[in-house]
Amino acid sequence: GDFPASPFEPVVVTAEACELWDLERRERVWRVVEAQSRMPLLLALPGSDVLLTRAKKLERRALADGSLRWSVDLGAGPRSLGADAAQVFVGDSAGGLRSFDLLSGAERWRSSLEDEEYVGVDALCVLPSGELLTSTAGKGTRSTPVRSREKLIRWDALSGRRLSEHPAPETPVALAQAGGRLCSLGRRGRVLVRDLP
Repeated sequence: GDFPASPFEPVVVTAEACELWDLERRERVWRVVEAQSRMPLLLALPGSDVLLTRAKKLERRALADGSLRWSVDLGAGPRSLGADAAQVFVGDSAGGLRSFDLLSGAERWRSSLEDEEYVGVDALCVLPSGELLTSTAGKGTRSTPVRSREKLIRWDALSGRRLSEHPAPETPVALAQAGGRLCSLGRRGRVLVRDLP
């Protein structure tokens, strides 16, 4: 089979499976078969674990052998994933945003967009200020196209309380922050760098 090209990315994720490869021996260490058509999300944690979404579940797995540490049923398809030192954050296709304890998988809080005009939490970023930044797009209507409804939302990471909303130039599919600036990747591949809202 094909091997990952970079020794820095030994975890391979496809729509069919998540695999860990030992690049020195060029062999697969473990494989978790995927049971969904949407691409799973993967987040490597400092140390020896990974977070993985599979269908409508969130799982924490040991990096060494793929063994399951905990699993949570999300109820809706996950669209974004992030973590800090104590929590895991998942944005879903129904506009929900949830926090889980990183060690146990127990739910800490749940929030939602609470607005029928918006769909899904497309991307999220954990900020050093102890806040989350998420992106979402509107459903759009004949009189109001989707582009005019895109926004960034700031949340309190400890409580899930919505702090503020800001217009987005286009719906980011990925968000990251560095040096007090926000980097976003849009659906058309455009990268934007701006001050944090």
